[in-house]
Amino acid sequence: MIIKIPLIVLSLISMFSIGLQFSKDKKTILDKNLALFAIILNLILIPGIAYLLIQVFQLEDVYQIAILLCAISPGGTSGAIFIIKSKGDPFLGGILILGLNTIGSIFIPIIVSLSLNLNAEDSYLIILKLLSIGIGIQGLPLLFGVLVRNKLDINHSVWSHKLNQFANLLLLFCILSLSIENYRHLLEISWDVTLTILILTSIASNSGLLFYKLPMNLQSAISAVTGIRNLTIALVLAEFLWDDSAISLGIMIYGALMYIVAYLNSIFWRKKITV
Repeated sequence: MIIKIPLIVLSLISMFSIGLQFSKDKKTILDKNLALFAIILNLILIPGIAYLLIQVFQLEDVYQIAILLCAISPGGTSGAIFIIKSKGDPFLGGILILGLNTIGSIFIPIIVSLSLNLNAEDSYLIILKLLSIGIGIQGLPLLFGVLVRNKLDINHSVWSHKLNQFANLLLLFCILSLSIENYRHLLEISWDVTLTILILTSIASNSGLLFYKLPMNLQSAISAVTGIRNLTIALVLAEFLWDDSAISLGIMIYGALMYIVAYLNSIFWRKKITV
C-alpha cells in the first residue's frame, strides 16, 4: 500500500518532535490514578462502547471484526501529531502512547490468542512483531528527540515547529491517500457502518473531557491518544488470525474516517485551549 511509508515517516517525525518538547510535571503526569484511568479508558471503555454500537447496528461480521480490532488496539503512533496539533501535553501524550502500545502489543495478542485457542508459537510471533514495530517507530525516535533536546545546544522549539509543519503536510497526504485508496469502498459501505465508526471515533477523540478536573492541555493529550487507534496492531492481528483482505480493508476504512475525525477534533481542542 502506498500509504505505509508516509505513515511510518509520520510516526518517526511525530515521536521525535514529541521528544524535543518533553518536559515533566511530576505532580500531574506521574499520578497513578491518571495512568490507571487512561488504561481503563483505552482497553475497556472504548472496546466496550464499540461492542455496544456493533450490537445496536447489527453490522456485518467483517465490519464487526474490523471495528473491534481497531477498538482493542490502543497507542497509535500518529496520535503524536494530533497531540501537537491540539496543543496537548507532549510528555503525557508520549508516555501514554508508549505505555499503551507496549501493553497492547503484549496483552492483546495473548487475550485474543487464548480466546481463539491459538498455539503458543503464533502468539509469540505476533507479540515479537508488534514489539519490534513499537520500539522501532515509537520508542527509539522519542528517545532520540529527548537526547537531542538535552544534549545539543539547539533551539528545540524552532526545530519542533518546522517538523510539525512538515508532519502536518504529511498527515494531510496520508488522510487524502487513505480516502482516495478506499474511496470506492467508502462510497459502498452502508450508512450504519459509517455511523458506527464516526460515533466511536468522535467519542474517543473527545474522551479527555471525562478528566474535566485536569488542565485543558492534559485533557487534549488524552483525547488525541485515545482517538488514534493502533492500526498496526489491528492489521497484524487480522493478518495472523483471519488473513481476510475484507477485514484489512475494513480496518483501513476505519483509519480513513478516524484521521478525518481526529483532525477536526484537534482544531476544536486547539481553539478551546487558545481561548
